[in-house]
Amino acid sequence: KIQDIKTKISIVQESLKEKQLKVEFIEKDLKDINEYLSELCILEKATSRTGFIGYIFDNLLNTLNSKIYQNIQQIPLIKDMRIEFLSTKTTKTTNNTIKSITYKLFKQQEEVTLETLSGAERLCLILAVEEGLVDTLSERIGIYPSWRFLDEQLMYVDESNKQDVIDFLVKKAANKTYFIVDHASEINASINHRITITKQNGIAEIASE
Repeated sequence: KIQDIKTKISIVQESLKEKQLKVEFIEKDLKDINEYLSELCILEKATSRTGFIGYIFDNLLNTLNSKIYQNIQQIPLIKDMRIEFLSTKTTKTTNNTIKSITYKLFKQQEEVTLETLSGAERLCLILAVEEGLVDTLSERIGIYPSWRFLDEQLMYVDESNKQDVIDFLVKKAANKTYFIVDHASEINASINHRITITKQNGIAEIASE
């Protein structure tokens, strides 16, 4: 009986390690989004804090919000959500006006925080935001990336919602190529080419289909 208890404790400890690793992946994605938005702020500040450039900046956020909302509506798991990135102004004692970006997140018309969402909801929301950001910047600068890397995109997504995420990616793949690193077998049927890496006795082998 003592050995059984020790075994169960070991299993629980391994499960906790896996969950912690998944949380770290999500935090990295959120950090990347914040870096993207910070770059937008830097670009705006480098030109002008007020006037026409300020208008363009606000207009850019409106376009971004619209793109994100369109993406959200294509993913049933988060279809009842809405996220808005907002431009706020702060005037220092030097009379310099500085703009920053904040956001508001709504679920079923009620304002919520990211921490209240499930792992799958966060992942889908991040995907919608990233795709919206890529589309918005591409249209503004006239450069459309032909590929993107996605890592473990179905992490946390339950069986009933995996196909919806795959369908969304298939639609987006109409004008770009996705390189997807994933262990989910469900995604195999939706990809055109597959690279399989297997490791045995310390030796990794790569096969392409």
